[in-house]
Amino acid sequence: IGELNHLTYIDFGFNSLTGTVPSTFSNLTNIEFLSFDTCYLEGSLPFLTSYSSLQFLGMHHNLFTGSLITDSNSLNSIYS
Repeated sequence: IGELNHLTYIDFGFNSLTGTVPSTFSNLTNIEFLSFDTCYLEGSLPFLTSYSSLQFLGMHHNLFTGSLITDSNSLNSIYS
């Protein structure tokens, strides 16, 4: 999925996924909508700061750890 750098919309919500989000997600620099709602994923999401086009981030009911955003200027406005 990391090679689909023109992808703008991903909704993994309610799919009972497990494990961590692959680091190759950092290549999805054009993503505008990203949802991991109710997937019970874990780990950190350091790649979020590379998403300057992101408008929606859904991530409730997961087990993510660490800081969500280190630079608030890198994500202009996010709705969730």
